[in-house]
Amino acid sequence: MEQRDLEDFKAQLLAKRAELEGQLQRLATENPSLKGDYETQFAETAGASLEDEASETEEYINELPVEHALEAKLKRVRSALERIEKETYGMCIKSGKPIDLKRLQAIPETPYCLEVEQELEKNTRT
Repeated sequence: MEQRDLEDFKAQLLAKRAELEGQLQRLATENPSLKGDYETQFAETAGASLEDEASETEEYINELPVEHALEAKLKRVRSALERIEKETYGMCIKSGKPIDLKRLQAIPETPYCLEVEQELEKNTRT
């Protein structure tokens, strides 16, 4: 991979990391005892009406999967940035084969070549 491409991917990943961290900070509180972990906060409902409690519970239930999805994506982005530092970015972490440049342009945080990704998806469906 050319140095210019690598620098472009790093810039994209840094921007994506900042965006994801911002989204998570608006949605949840960072866990001080576990780096990179966020916790959706359940609002205090003491003394609230049943309607308010139900509304807060519904909001919490809706935000929790969003938080988990954002955390997972942030983890993949951070991992990709680590691979750039280790000079292994662009290589499939399972097969060791190069990841197609077009695939990286579409999903810069991907750790897998298309062949491995398809195999993993196939295995999770069965």
